[in-house]
Amino acid sequence: MINTEHKSLNGAIFNFSPSLKGSSSFITSYIYEQLLSNKIRVEVINVCKFKILPCNDCSNYCFRYGRCKIKDDEMYKIYEILIKKEFFIFVTPVYFYHLPGYAKIMIDRCQPYWVRKYVLKIFDIDKKLGFLVCIGATKGKRLFSGINLTIKYFFDIFNIQFDKKNNLYLRNIETKEDIDKKIIDGYIYNLFKLIKV
Repeated sequence: MINTEHKSLNGAIFNFSPSLKGSSSFITSYIYEQLLSNKIRVEVINVCKFKILPCNDCSNYCFRYGRCKIKDDEMYKIYEILIKKEFFIFVTPVYFYHLPGYAKIMIDRCQPYWVRKYVLKIFDIDKKLGFLVCIGATKGKRLFSGINLTIKYFFDIFNIQFDKKNNLYLRNIETKEDIDKKIIDGYIYNLFKLIKV
């Protein structure tokens, strides 16, 4: 445990895995428990538990009002978290060299905020910290390239910092038994140094 009396930012860990018993969920829980034990204010968002409908390309409404036309799901909860929290850790498995479907649906539904920022010019938000943890079962050279690009431009919408050197990329992780906790502990230690005030 890191002994500290520093105040910390208030954050959220987004778990993009559809499996709550897999390696990504294990890492999510492990990071959460370690941060919480050090009095870091953080909550876990298991995206697969939220009812989120996919974007249906209602461009006229979105581009006119900067709001999503879909009202009968739980995406509004995600919007609130993205706006109010001060740091984010996105934990994701790799599906066909990219994000799982739940994650992509959530990201696509943030199109109204892209419109607000770049079309309507009415969305300004304080700078936030962002971190990405990717878990892949293979070791391809470009295993994380697609995810990096998507998360980079998604973070940009909400003024969330994206810096690869602050991310963690794990290859050859088929099950949670393949995870080296020492690597995770080292990453958490660096996280702590970045999110303390």
